Amino acid sequence: MKYIKKYLITVISIVIFILLIYEFQNIKSEVNNKSLDDYYSISMMKFGKLTKEQRIIDAYHFYTDMGFFKDTNFSNNEIVDKVLQTNDFSQYFDPFSSKEGNYYFIYGDLFILNLDNKRIWFKDTEMDVVQGNNAYVKALNEWSFISMKKFNPQNITEEWKSTEGPVTVSFTIENKKYKLDLTKESDFINMDIISQINKIIEKSGYRFETIGVDQRVCVVLLTIEEKDKIENERIIPFAH
Repeated sequence: MKYIKKYLITVISIVIFILLIYEFQNIKSEVNNKSLDDYYSISMMKFGKLTKEQRIIDAYHFYTDMGFFKDTNFSNNEIVDKVLQTNDFSQYFDPFSSKEGNYYFIYGDLFILNLDNKRIWFKDTEMDVVQGNNAYVKALNEWSFISMKKFNPQNITEEWKSTEGPVTVSFTIENKKYKLDLTKESDFINMDIISQINKIIEKSGYRFETIGVDQRVCVVLLTIEEKDKIENERIIPFAH
């Protein structure tokens, strides 16, 4: 009987382990194939019971462990104060409010990450993108700054065929010239440029990933593994 009991315990343990793996794979699959409603529901289930302060602290430590905020050493109170002072939250816009139907809740982490300006670009893409303003030159320089030297364009120029476009953005990397062709998107940055840049830096093992919030877009350089970790554990709706 003693051996049978040990055998049953072992079998049950293996079954439980297999079920846990299966459940994890299901959750991962749900995260990778969900709608905005799904992101909201899962995010609320995972973070909805946290206070604003708890969620900020939880996210800060998660991203610090991933290598963000390297030049800072905020205490828990300091990071909470910094996030609340830096962002203009109100009763009408608060990504940390778990009030029902507040879809901005999904994007709370971005308003914490935004404090790491060496890794994060989080701006309104309506950047007065017109002939002569060199908005793409500015954007590429800013993306280079957050790229950990993985994207280092030189001699950046933009040429407009007419005031309505198209636009050709040119630059060199290690003496090789690149030209990226873009259509005019009103006075917004055409974020299709990111996919073209990613092809250029593909061998680095990194990609610029984006998350859109209304007119703002968050740009961050990540490996595939880092992106998956953030998407699955922080329920972040990256563009696909």
